[in-house]
Amino acid sequence: MVTHPNVHPALVDTQTLTGSWKLTRWMMEDMDTREQKASPFGERPDGYVFFSSSNRMFVLITAENRKPAEGADEQSAAFRSLYTYSGKYRLESGRFITKIDIAGDQNWVGSEQQRSYRINGDTLIIESAPATQAGKMVRGILEWEREP
Repeated sequence: MVTHPNVHPALVDTQTLTGSWKLTRWMMEDMDTREQKASPFGERPDGYVFFSSSNRMFVLITAENRKPAEGADEQSAAFRSLYTYSGKYRLESGRFITKIDIAGDQNWVGSEQQRSYRINGDTLIIESAPATQAGKMVRGILEWEREP
């Protein structure tokens, strides 16, 4: 967390987080072994996250080598290679918590998604909460670069 004298820490965090960030890396980490591997979206997914000054965030990530969809099967595959949601967020102890109001996965609407984060210069690192995937506890680690 960045600190400044005479400024409330939550305000500094919001100001530091505000803006547009481009995805540079997305890894999945096994919580037991700490082994890291590429995300389900491949070695080089594309994505952006934006945090507004009015506490709204948007995220859009697409898998690497995504192709235009032709026909129902390809449209279904294209949908599975897209990760997107938006909502109002609040900051709490090194985390942002987003109340989802629109999402690619309708099951997320109305939920709260919690992510821990840290900023190192122009790099934002976001870590998801641990979840079960293929019988293992894993978490996502996403690195983003601030857009000028």
